[in-house]
Amino acid sequence: MSDKLAFQKTKVDAAPDNVQEWIRQNRSKQQNKVFRENGKTYVVILLGQKTTGGYNVEMEQIRRAKTENGNSINLVSYSVTEPEQGSINIQVLTYPMAIAVLDGEVKGEFQFKRKKNGEK
Repeated sequence: MSDKLAFQKTKVDAAPDNVQEWIRQNRSKQQNKVFRENGKTYVVILLGQKTTGGYNVEMEQIRRAKTENGNSINLVSYSVTEPEQGSINIQVLTYPMAIAVLDGEVKGEFQFKRKKNGEK
């Protein structure tokens, strides 16, 4: 059994200062992090530094599920768009990321799963 958790997408400059600072310091690395602050939960996915445009990351769903031992876990599904092979893209350093904000300080561990192309 699982329950979808409602979230809103947000921009870096709308996040709390410590979230913004962490992103500035870590944006060149591919990683995920969860912050609980001011009665909200911020879920951040960083794709790391890319040398061209054409990359995007999209958070698709966050849901709470029970593990086999009865604990709650929060599952974050996301998709990544990459430039097509042989496509012409702007040569510029980019740092694709997605930030979601949930109401309340959501308890439990968060696990991240990248969806494969065409996977629902």
